[in-house]
Amino acid sequence: MPLSVLTIDQMRALEADADQNGYPYDRMMQDAGGCVAELAAQRARDHFDSPVRVTVLVGSGGNGGDGLIAAVRLRQLLPDSQVRTLLQTRREDDPLVEAALSAGVFVAYSEDDRDGRVIRQMVGSADLLIDAVLGFGARLPVKGEAQRILRFARQALNERANARQARPLNTPTAGGQVQRPPKQWVIAVDCPSGLDLDTG
Repeated sequence: MPLSVLTIDQMRALEADADQNGYPYDRMMQDAGGCVAELAAQRARDHFDSPVRVTVLVGSGGNGGDGLIAAVRLRQLLPDSQVRTLLQTRREDDPLVEAALSAGVFVAYSEDDRDGRVIRQMVGSADLLIDAVLGFGARLPVKGEAQRILRFARQALNERANARQARPLNTPTAGGQVQRPPKQWVIAVDCPSGLDLDTG
């Protein structure tokens, strides 16, 4: 069966049609976030022996809403794991933020982290990173707070990858070795933030 590729405008029209015909946007968001959480939990079970650290980068729009829903669901699916979110300009009275806080998700606000230390630490120490900053309809180039979050996140991902390549595997017969950081998994909601889906 051939794969159908939709343009951004076609995807928007498809969502609008679904909403008008009884599949509302909030239900789409709940389902998308739940599916992301299921995928992330399966990755955690398949690739890690112990509780994992999950960081969700949350944008200000609908993609970020999917990410918050995924974070809440991950607290249920992986109750022994640490689930953290970094929020880009979302109100504290946002019901999705309130649900995350009530579920025990750690919440940090990007505007409180001017030097990027918190972002880099949350990304660099994560076993699973969920990118829910920008979705399929984002306008390029990425600017402002989203650009800053993604720049610091990229730095942390690169530092983790470099540390992994530089360190040998820890073996019981070779004393003095430092354990290599485990492989890091990145899951994007809709698409990697900043990718133009019409042009690639």
